Amino acid sequence: MSYKKWFLYGSFIIFLSPVAIAFVNYVVDPFGIFWRDYHAIVQPSERYNKIKFLDKNHSNYNAYMIGSSRIGTTEVSAIEKYKPDMKFYNLTLGASTLTQHADVIRYMIEHHFPIKFLYLQVDVYDNFVNDHHAKEVLLYRFAPPIGEGKNWEFYRDYLMSFPFADLQRQIKADLKKEAHSVRYDFEKTGRWYFDQKEKALHENPEAYIKNELSFHKRASKKLQASQRALTSNLHALEEIRELCQKNSIELIVFVAPHNHVMLESIDFKAYQNFLLSLSEITPYWDFSGYNNVTLNNQNYYEHSHYRPHVGEWIAEKIFTPVSSSLPQDFGFFVTKDTIKDHLNQLKKHYETYCNNAKLTMDKGN
Repeated sequence: MSYKKWFLYGSFIIFLSPVAIAFVNYVVDPFGIFWRDYHAIVQPSERYNKIKFLDKNHSNYNAYMIGSSRIGTTEVSAIEKYKPDMKFYNLTLGASTLTQHADVIRYMIEHHFPIKFLYLQVDVYDNFVNDHHAKEVLLYRFAPPIGEGKNWEFYRDYLMSFPFADLQRQIKADLKKEAHSVRYDFEKTGRWYFDQKEKALHENPEAYIKNELSFHKRASKKLQASQRALTSNLHALEEIRELCQKNSIELIVFVAPHNHVMLESIDFKAYQNFLLSLSEITPYWDFSGYNNVTLNNQNYYEHSHYRPHVGEWIAEKIFTPVSSSLPQDFGFFVTKDTIKDHLNQLKKHYETYCNNAKLTMDKGN
């Protein structure tokens, strides 16, 4: 074959490769960006699909639950029963942080969303790790103007990247036509559902917990906060507080009830310092720590996500704090004046947990 023909074939292949990649990304559409209904997607982009929906339908809502995926299990009716004049949307965004929440809240205010109430969940884990996600993480990317760049750059990146694992997972799901493990409801309540796991927990919670590996893994190294992420996220909370004050938005802040296995993976001193920093910015409700809810694995799908009834308990504690039906050690209102006593109490619970865990390990050996 002549040099000229090799050059032509090579040029054709080089030209065809990006076209083929763009074609595959468009047809499979693993994040629900281009044409596919999010119901057909294994893991659709919440940041794209939810904002796109709310841009057109924000007049239907005047209150928002906002947080990472952990708040996504809470039904809006759990809050609306205490706020009957409010219509809530669950703006859960997987692995989101306070910095990203501030970006979204600022966007909603600038675009005249009729917001009267914000129910803000703060995760210790996510706010330790990130402030913004890298744009290469396509699942967690916002479209402009919330995200960086221009619209054409946003769509170009989804076309020209090659997220092999996401493409493979979506193609397998399309071929097998099986029910997805997570069911999303972007166009009504905003929340997501683990239907199969919820059923399994109802039928045989002991077997479920025994077989859920995340309940039985122990981290070999304690998670420390990234100073950059921590500074950015705490500054974002200050901005959220100021935005709410300026725009007459009622704000409730609470710390997520991390399962004891997840909390155990976080450096305890760093965790306490984070709670202290939060109290210097705003009063909040703290549902974290080692208590009767977080120590019971039946309240969780795995070590990361609590079940819907826990979201109901959180709301009950916040809106009816004198309720006697909840564990007394679950949920404390924290201010800068009470934080020291609260941290001392959390330390006692932590020491008890560590002692009990050591005893269990010794007996097992």
